[in-house]
Amino acid sequence: MTNKNFYSKRSAILFVVLAIVFSALLDLAICITKNESLIGILMWMPALAAFIAAFVAVKDRGEKASFRNIMNTLSFRKAKFKYLLWGCLIPLLYLMIPYVIFWLVFPDSLVMEEGLIFTLVQSLILLPVGTAVSMLTAIGEEIGWRGFEVPSLIENWGLKKTLVFSSGLWCLWHFPILLGTSYMEGTPVAYKLIAFTITIFPIGIICGLLTYISKSIWPAALIHAAHNNYDQQIFGPITVSASKMYYVSETGVITMVCAWTIAVLLYVYVKKHAKEVC
Repeated sequence: MTNKNFYSKRSAILFVVLAIVFSALLDLAICITKNESLIGILMWMPALAAFIAAFVAVKDRGEKASFRNIMNTLSFRKAKFKYLLWGCLIPLLYLMIPYVIFWLVFPDSLVMEEGLIFTLVQSLILLPVGTAVSMLTAIGEEIGWRGFEVPSLIENWGLKKTLVFSSGLWCLWHFPILLGTSYMEGTPVAYKLIAFTITIFPIGIICGLLTYISKSIWPAALIHAAHNNYDQQIFGPITVSASKMYYVSETGVITMVCAWTIAVLLYVYVKKHAKEVC
């Protein structure tokens, strides 16, 4: 993915430590003040850690800590159009399919009077704008998790260990918000933590794989922004049901199946084409 020794071990470790510390401080502030508007700032804590770690990585390579070198270390590179397209479409698959199934099985859960077809058409028209707005916060996380963490760990650990560790850490990073705010309110805590992990873990794998094969931050950033937009701004608000958390969104069984299926298929694809991106 990058030249050998592009990321020093100490920069990789430094990122993980700083990301945890910076995020923990914001988590504490959010939980104490109950000011959930701080979540937008929290999402930029991985980026802050990544910029510091990238500076260290550049210096360890013996290079000048220029803007260009730091941004290159954070994977700000051009990506092929097909990977950018995948970044927009993959979340649509693992989110819209479960919602449509849920609406068909529980038609009263769809609050749009115009009907299913009109709702889908209207939603698809709104997707690009909402995703662009969502990118303002999603990119903060992705600069850290996939822009720096994934490529630095792949160099030091290899692909498999990196996908497991980075996806697991990403899941755990959300736990304070799941426990201390109104996020996914009404979902039983034990179920919420377990189901969220099972659902989000494969999405972390998908983001990591796209970063690996594209050599760029942008496909994963699009997945993250599109995911938040599709679920929180498009499909979620028009779905009203006391049981929807068990079937759709970030804790739904149908979403789990769709996300894991895509993750496995993408992993097979990446391994098959690995030589092309090494």
